[in-house]
Amino acid sequence: MIIPGYSIQRVAYGEEAFRLTMAIQLATRNSGLLGASTGSINNCLPGIKVGTLKELPSSLTKGAFIKEGFTKEAHLWEDNHKSQGIEAELFTKTVPILRWADAVLSPSSYGLGSIKALYSAGGNFLNQGANVTKNIKAFESVEFAVCHELFLTPSARYCDIVLPVSDGFEKEDIGIPWAGNYVLYKPEICRAFPGTHSDYWIFSQLSERFGLGSVFTEGRTESQWIEQFLAESEIADIEAFRIEGIFLKKGLLRGGLDDFIADPVHCPIGTNSGKIEFASPLWNQNMTLHWQGLMKKGSTEESFREFRLLTPKVSNFIHSQRIGQEDRSECAQIHINPKDMSAIGAQDGEILKVWNKNGTLIASALADDWVQPGTVWIEEGIWTMPIDEVDLCGNPNMLTSDEGTLESISNIMHGIPICIGRIPEATIGH
Repeated sequence: MIIPGYSIQRVAYGEEAFRLTMAIQLATRNSGLLGASTGSINNCLPGIKVGTLKELPSSLTKGAFIKEGFTKEAHLWEDNHKSQGIEAELFTKTVPILRWADAVLSPSSYGLGSIKALYSAGGNFLNQGANVTKNIKAFESVEFAVCHELFLTPSARYCDIVLPVSDGFEKEDIGIPWAGNYVLYKPEICRAFPGTHSDYWIFSQLSERFGLGSVFTEGRTESQWIEQFLAESEIADIEAFRIEGIFLKKGLLRGGLDDFIADPVHCPIGTNSGKIEFASPLWNQNMTLHWQGLMKKGSTEESFREFRLLTPKVSNFIHSQRIGQEDRSECAQIHINPKDMSAIGAQDGEILKVWNKNGTLIASALADDWVQPGTVWIEEGIWTMPIDEVDLCGNPNMLTSDEGTLESISNIMHGIPICIGRIPEATIGH
């Protein structure tokens, strides 16, 4: 069984890794066998049917029965945009998530007009997005920024308004996994702190003020929406589901591309041949030069050396969800092979400068025999604290790029070219 995970794709030309796992699966005649999926086509696996809240733009373009809920102001707003020929394009513009900051700073490059405000809910985008320096510039360039948050994260610090939201334990919800064959019920465990509210409540209040309250809520409370979702699901015994907290679809034997594997003639897939094809517009000389370039030696300067940075997750935290991080007095640790540390002339625990064209950070050296020579790693999710564009906490996203992979524009979080150097004693502490 090959379970590659998604980490191997988070490198330049990373999509090739999944083509390789598919090729191995086919070559070994494991395609279609239970337990033989590579994981790269898990979005094709059948899941559990549960109702979901539709996106608001699709609601705005529905029939008159929805628009009857519009206030006079909402109708005027809609008519005004119709007269400007904007309605058809109003909700069609998309931007790769990785390049959100670039779109804010250079909106015309994405077919957008000037962006005046940022609204963030459900993420620490300044900290977790690639190229923190550019993310900060994006927040600073807008006239207004607001976020939903439990803590004063780096993103929240750059917002004009922080709306305090309820924790996951403080509200009822349904947990739907990514491509899983189960569903979780999450009851309200404890009451929310005074002055905090759920995301749904906040959006409902904002919709009401825009004259679109009934369009967003459709007259339902959060509990009523959950009742609706469960009624639309395939869960037969809803009360048992609430008590047990989980619905597992037993006997659901799942394999990627089941129909095609069973009958490839009558159930072709969406390729020119109807079969599994291996092709990429990036299979060209540039890719060859890229891989050859990785074999080049790093800098021969004695004051610093070039390395490849990995940014793995760690068991202590989930991404940037780390309470009290704003109080930490130590910077991140950078794990280095002892031979590389000796070549640099650094000592265990010494504060080192780490940089590339995207940014600079400082990190404490930690000798690690498990790290391959020429490679180093810093845990991801550290709360950034840049001063004069140097991150004193050591968030590796100071070094990541928002260009991403060429094919899917995914974040490149491993194999990042960086330089490491010692800091002159005269500058330490200044």
